[in-house]
Amino acid sequence: MTDLGMLAILKDAIGRAGLDQVELYCRHSRRGISRFSRTELNQNAAIDEAVIHARVAMAGGRIGASTTSVSTPDGILGAIRDAAQAARCAPPLADFPGFAPASPDEPVPRWARSTAEASPSDRAEILRAALARVREEGLDAAGTLETTQNDVAVVTTAGARKFARATAAGARLFVSGPDSSGFAGAFHRDLAALDVGELTDRAIERCRRGASPVALEPGAYDVVLEPEAVTELLEWLAYSSLGAREVEDGSSALAGRISTRITGDWVTLADDATDSSELGMGLPFDAEGTNRARVPLIEGGVAAGVVYDRVHAARAGRPSTGHALPGAVDDGPLPSNLFLAAGDRTMDDLVGMVERGIYVSRFHYVNGLVDTRRAVMTGMTRDGTFLIENGRLGRGVANLRFTDSLLEALERVEGATRERRAVPSWYSDGGAHVAPAILVRAFRFTGERAP
Repeated sequence: MTDLGMLAILKDAIGRAGLDQVELYCRHSRRGISRFSRTELNQNAAIDEAVIHARVAMAGGRIGASTTSVSTPDGILGAIRDAAQAARCAPPLADFPGFAPASPDEPVPRWARSTAEASPSDRAEILRAALARVREEGLDAAGTLETTQNDVAVVTTAGARKFARATAAGARLFVSGPDSSGFAGAFHRDLAALDVGELTDRAIERCRRGASPVALEPGAYDVVLEPEAVTELLEWLAYSSLGAREVEDGSSALAGRISTRITGDWVTLADDATDSSELGMGLPFDAEGTNRARVPLIEGGVAAGVVYDRVHAARAGRPSTGHALPGAVDDGPLPSNLFLAAGDRTMDDLVGMVERGIYVSRFHYVNGLVDTRRAVMTGMTRDGTFLIENGRLGRGVANLRFTDSLLEALERVEGATRERRAVPSWYSDGGAHVAPAILVRAFRFTGERAP
């Protein structure tokens, strides 16, 4: 669907509804997914779907919401009418400022032809050599190669007219042996930029190195965390603490601490959907049709701010930063494109700085809500956990459970890599978080899993 076509359909539905305050958000996704397991490509799926979120405001700030996957004019009109019915029954929403007005477009490069036009045969050909390489090693492989094009539009009765098109390509590869596994992944808007061969070699090497893992006693260990592990923790911090609603209700680790030091002074964290580098993946506007702004969250270890949608911005007397979620009434805003500042080290440098510690490829089953005021989190290591001794990467370690405060851990960081990687966000279509690998001293492990 073209931008004008999508906008015209939404505008027409609003006109037919005859209501004073309406907002429509539409996402049309074309996804191609190639899945493999037991080192065989076993599924090529194509998904073409549209989701429309309608919100209607009535007198007194009563907001109703409805969602439909029927993208016909009548289907969209039905969603508007359902939202209107819900609004009539809803309690007033304090400080509702109305839906977004018109604003200038601020386009950013987010589309790649190789991704948008990738066929099942294209993805299968990319995977063919990777799977053959794993078979040669006598190991098993599982995972996915996915390509997506998202067309997103927002139209409001207040004048907003927004459209953006973005692509995303992601590969996730798990290689397993009798008692070990290795993971490697990559995410980019351009399928041609994914080096699946390098990912395959990395996952195989981790699986081989992790064979016959040793058990370590729980305790405090120096750790090198890969970007996938770092972004997992940062995303939980974003979910629990970096939105205005959590500051407002006092559950955020930043509540009452803006402009005070909360981490080590090396930490600079921002949400930046406007980043124009090859790592940038964010859309230029949010689900309300507000242009996204770069938002400093932590600057030099000092809490700098949080993200806002229109309601929470009005309550705080601030402008929206463009971080509303689709279909929400009062769920609050969330960051979806975190950027953690890079350091000046290589991965070998970080490993070389550890006398005895642990290398973590990624975390699994993390719970970031243990104590949100202190940003205490717990979870397991997985798919590539190794012992570091005398500055050298060693044998595999049986998976361990960690429980630690992320803010306190960020006080103990002593190095970060120059290279950063983009890791897909779990709750944002096409969004990604960007981070380097980091060295954390005395990271707390509280349990073990027998090898």
